[in-house]
Amino acid sequence: MSYFQMHADSIQLKNLTTDYTNFFNQAQAPSENLKVCVIIPARDEAQNIQKTLDALRLQTDDYHTPLNPQSYEVLLLVNNCTDNTFEIGKSYQQQYPDFCLHLAKVQLPPQKANIGFVRRILMDEAYQRLCLNTDNEGIIASTDGDTQVDCCWIFH
Repeated sequence: MSYFQMHADSIQLKNLTTDYTNFFNQAQAPSENLKVCVIIPARDEAQNIQKTLDALRLQTDDYHTPLNPQSYEVLLLVNNCTDNTFEIGKSYQQQYPDFCLHLAKVQLPPQKANIGFVRRILMDEAYQRLCLNTDNEGIIASTDGDTQVDCCWIFH
């Protein structure tokens, strides 16, 4: 388990001024095979997040062959939650260590606690992670914490 995984719940926005880029700094470096970075903003999705993550972890191609788990990763930013969405995400991370799930938790000030702002934070982080690869190519895909994507969603 990485340092970030062990201490992710202690990262709080109040320690940052206007820098909203520190949430995933301790995450494991992206795979050299990374082609798709899936972003998920989540607020109070405890009842849905497991099914959302299952749908992403079980991605296949058109012939139902599982995708290379190193070809995509998931960035889950849990924000302003009053339920246990984050704890479910941490448990999922431990249960499926080969699934590239990076998790962070933040308490945003009210004026920033909206889906557009959170999605922008995630898109910026996904872009930075994709740029770490030598070919500087990749896809940022966005879904929600209450959505179950199709089994071939990433493949297509």
